[in-house]
Amino acid sequence: TERRASPHTVRAYLNDLGELLTHAAEAKHGDPEAVAKLGAADLDALTCRAYLASLHGRNDAVSIGRKLSTLRT
Repeated sequence: TERRASPHTVRAYLNDLGELLTHAAEAKHGDPEAVAKLGAADLDALTCRAYLASLHGRNDAVSIGRKLSTLRT
């Protein structure tokens, strides 16, 4: 509400965060379903960079830019 984002943008950001959490759970615990086991320390810069690197080749530049924006926000 503070940023006055549209419902579509909020939904896209939530999906992006879900993808990041799934990636982190798989990287840290070997199980993409282990999102509940993640702690704040599991979302370090290396994990975020690995997630962004994994997007290349399967997402277009605009989508990757939005996902990067999601992480920054």
